[in-house]
Amino acid sequence: MAGDGAGRVGTVAGTSEGDAGWRERDDATHRAVHGQFLGPWTPTPTGAEEPEAVWCTSRLADDVYWQAGAVHEASHAVVGTAVGLPLLHATLESDRSVRIGGVVSFTGPGDAQLFAVWLAAGAVGQSQWLCAAGYGHPELHRCVRAIGGGADRAEAERLAAQGFIIDLQRAHLDASRLLGDPGLWAAVGQTARLLLTRRHLTSADVVAVLETHRITTQQVWTPDIGPADG
Repeated sequence: MAGDGAGRVGTVAGTSEGDAGWRERDDATHRAVHGQFLGPWTPTPTGAEEPEAVWCTSRLADDVYWQAGAVHEASHAVVGTAVGLPLLHATLESDRSVRIGGVVSFTGPGDAQLFAVWLAAGAVGQSQWLCAAGYGHPELHRCVRAIGGGADRAEAERLAAQGFIIDLQRAHLDASRLLGDPGLWAAVGQTARLLLTRRHLTSADVVAVLETHRITTQQVWTPDIGPADG
């Protein structure tokens, strides 16, 4: 707990939404995200706009939506495994209408900061993939952070509220740095393709991908290293 300099946890299972379940739904949370941008949320049929004009995940065409969701979950799975946490499984839904689009779970023991890093990785990877695909509207990426990353951030904040030592800003920076590595990003892409095909991956599946890309254990900041800004 907080008294342990490393902020260690026993067993933590985290889930991520994968940004799914919002297609043409009159949801108060989504309206709140976009309310100041275009007033009341009035989604249009997906796939009808040029990529640079898409400002909400609900307006993504199905193929883009699921690819982005798979990258979200794959980013969780690859980053968490790369920092040394034991993966239980990674899943991706096939029904866009469901509330939870995917689940990635890790177990402990492990430093709570490592859990914060893999939790941050989902929305970071999803935004990175969307930008590369031409979907660069700032409001779309605000949507990804607020909706796609909302449950992930809440899980990290829950751990912090329990007394575990977590620096959320540093976790985001480390997730961004790891996903900026070409080899690790290639591993995310391969894992996302496997998720789209199988919809369920085991720890062995993800470890095999990392081995293919020669990804070894990655170092990130943890409380035992020193101050986050040191």
